[in-house]
Amino acid sequence: MKDCGGAVAEKVAAVLGSWWFLGIQTVAIGVWMTWNAFPGHEHPDPYPFILLNLALSLQAAYAGPLLLQASNRVEARDRKAAEHRGELQELIEREVRGIAIEIAKVRADGLDL
Repeated sequence: MKDCGGAVAEKVAAVLGSWWFLGIQTVAIGVWMTWNAFPGHEHPDPYPFILLNLALSLQAAYAGPLLLQASNRVEARDRKAAEHRGELQELIEREVRGIAIEIAKVRADGLDL
């Protein structure tokens, strides 16, 4: 459990970035606004929907930093992978150079491949 907070941030980012979440949130907001706009019953959050505004502000206050944390983790993972690819590329280039030198030696000695 090296970075539990980062893992949670990635899971939250995956949920917040899903079409499922966007659809559910859209329906929930629509139901909330419709319920509070129709007359004839008690309205827990009448127009201009201050409680809804507060809830969405709280969601944004936590979603923003969590999305940034998830992005930072992905960036760090990508950076490590790029470094590894660079090291691997250098190793391959050294090996190819060595093989080319060996082939040149064999040809210089007059041996046929």
